[in-house]
Amino acid sequence: MKTTRVILTIIASLAILAGLPSAYGQRARAGKRQVRVYFLTIEDLEAKQPARSRQAAVENLLALVPVRRMVSATTPARGAIEALIAGPTDEEKAQGLRSPYAEDLLIKSLEINEGTARISLISKCAECGRWPGDLAPWRFGVAVERTLKQFPTVKRVVICLDGVENFDDNSGEIKKCE
Repeated sequence: MKTTRVILTIIASLAILAGLPSAYGQRARAGKRQVRVYFLTIEDLEAKQPARSRQAAVENLLALVPVRRMVSATTPARGAIEALIAGPTDEEKAQGLRSPYAEDLLIKSLEINEGTARISLISKCAECGRWPGDLAPWRFGVAVERTLKQFPTVKRVVICLDGVENFDDNSGEIKKCE
């Protein structure tokens, strides 16, 4: 009787442990893991309410919200950026979410080394206009940065877009990527 109770307790404990989230906060699902991707929310962009703090003002200007995606557990950073480029689902679009101007991009390279993620993106149409306003390049850069900084191995992000590192700089000076 005691042996049966001990065995049942062990089985119940194993069943509970199997349902607990892993160290990264999600259940392992056939080689997949959950990540956050940042999209624009149109409602926040159109809000007329004054911000209550400097941080709230920055968040209002960014108007970025996290959305969860399942990606490959072996290359989660690349999967997260691919999900960012793919943009919101039709349901998310209906809720007012938009891509942070990441559509029509391809990942040329993505390397994470000594805490720095270096990502090189290329436009499918490099001569096409990309930025619909002064804050658009900044929002895009922050969306990529937040998407990559969720990983514990990433402390800093360097973005190269069409061979230019300072794509979000309005000075006119071009800094080529290394």
